[in-house]
Amino acid sequence: MTDICHLTASASDQQLWSRAMYQLLRLLSIDHMAATIEQKAVDVVVVPVLVEQLSGREELESVAAAVALSRLALRHAAAVVDASAVPPLVQLVSSPDDDVRTEAIEALCNVTEGSVAGRDAVVAAAGVLEPLLKAMRESTNIKVLAIGVQLLFTLWSVRPSLPPLVKLAPFVPILASLTSTTEEGDRVRVMGVCGGVVCLGVYRGPRYRCRP
Repeated sequence: MTDICHLTASASDQQLWSRAMYQLLRLLSIDHMAATIEQKAVDVVVVPVLVEQLSGREELESVAAAVALSRLALRHAAAVVDASAVPPLVQLVSSPDDDVRTEAIEALCNVTEGSVAGRDAVVAAAGVLEPLLKAMRESTNIKVLAIGVQLLFTLWSVRPSLPPLVKLAPFVPILASLTSTTEEGDRVRVMGVCGGVVCLGVYRGPRYRCRP
């Protein structure tokens, strides 16, 4: 893992860098060893290296780094936030490339999941809502739209101190259009998430449990 971290940080040859990043992503995808491998990756300080790759000149670098950070954020969201990954991830939400947008939004979902600090870093510190709104207005890619909806739900499901519902208002026309233009399965999911967001915003008491 240490060697892979060094190669992803210093490899000047694109093929060598790609091979090192492939090995890293392969290791992170081994489900039965995920916890151990992810902890090792954090221990050898791979997260700051990946954050630097988010601003790579090649889209491949940005996508690969975002995928790796997304996987690490599932168990190590604090390490991802502390490495200042959130601002460049939010910047990638504005990318014209839908693959880059998708991976960046998914990484932000995982950073935010169940974490007030992560949610605040994504919403307050990095200001994700404006670029997310722009991405969802511009894109016709169902992956971008679906993961965007999921991020909205995640942002409004982390307690306490939910973002004001007024910040959700600009997204309502997009959510409404999705319920009528997407495939049946996606439409049901979108409607469920929309209902979940409203439920979480209206019923703020601890006895209420809302599911998307």
